[in-house]
Amino acid sequence: MITVSAPGKLMLSGEWSILEKNVRCIVLAVQQRVYATIQPREKMSVYLRDFELKSACHYADGNFSFDIEDEKLIFSKYAIESALRYLKSRNIPIKPFHLETWGEISKVENVETGQEMKVGFGSSAAAVVAIIGAVIQYHTNSSFTHQKKEEIFKLSIISHYLGQGKLGSGFDVAASTFGGALIYRKFDPKWLQEEITTENLDRLVDKEWPLLQYIPIELPADLVMMVGFTGTSASTKKLVQEMKVYKQKDPDGYFTIISRIADVTEQLIKAIKSKNQISILKLLDQNRILLEELSFACSCHLEIEAHQVMSHTASKYGAVAKFSGAGGGDCSVGVCFNDSDAAIIVKEWVQNGIMPIDIEFSREGIRIEKE
Repeated sequence: MITVSAPGKLMLSGEWSILEKNVRCIVLAVQQRVYATIQPREKMSVYLRDFELKSACHYADGNFSFDIEDEKLIFSKYAIESALRYLKSRNIPIKPFHLETWGEISKVENVETGQEMKVGFGSSAAAVVAIIGAVIQYHTNSSFTHQKKEEIFKLSIISHYLGQGKLGSGFDVAASTFGGALIYRKFDPKWLQEEITTENLDRLVDKEWPLLQYIPIELPADLVMMVGFTGTSASTKKLVQEMKVYKQKDPDGYFTIISRIADVTEQLIKAIKSKNQISILKLLDQNRILLEELSFACSCHLEIEAHQVMSHTASKYGAVAKFSGAGGGDCSVGVCFNDSDAAIIVKEWVQNGIMPIDIEFSREGIRIEKE
């Protein structure tokens, strides 16, 4: 039996702008992980523990399918199919297996109701990375060298991109594969779409992808992160569709805000490299203000009241908090450079109905777990 895991993510800067061409973001891997266990079986089968979904599955002529239909299986389908097609293109014989997945999803308690709520951190991307890593490890028994991680990363990009309906940037896949803090730039989606239909996966994985970039960046040692859950979640796919409507309706307004977010992120990269605390906080606050402007302009409600409560509380103590990722709910990430200030901020969040989440930075990306 082989068990592979991949970490979740938090976006520090570059929300929404990362979807545009030649724009970078800063993403962090977090310790909450998704696991995939694989072992020999006479016939292929899959069990997604978090969704209590079990199914027999079949692979023939490059196509992978389940016996049941459920949209919760979509990412698993593309992940397994991509891994098997890749192995076949490398002339590696396919062996039947049983695959199980589950996630280390944080549970937070609602202060008012006492109800426990689950919070994921890019779990679909982490699941895709873990599944592909497990299937490849099962068939090749090779260690996860940097080259092997790059292969898994590109296969995961393809799988997650197709699973999302050809949306998304892949920053979460990068965090789940390589871990740590990364400067990330999206691949060229038009190029990738053409290559997927014309190239064998082995050749596509071996190629250098236009625009794609993922560079490690070292965070200041005294940087303290706080994460608060709003108590609600939004559909990223739905928000992306709504943002497309705004982009078509007011392209000038859209690109003005997006280019300013991109510029702030580039300045933040320089501030982090120089360990300039004042600039880091100032630029993260500028990012927050721009996301607030975008939320108002697109009428998508990206920044909700709970995000505003966290931002206001953090600012009282010289810190910064902003929503992380697409917005519309989920989490805000706060940053300061003092543990005692962070403790006060989190305490006040709780008093205002915000649910804090114990988050640790993960330097490790995909890994093979010991038995």
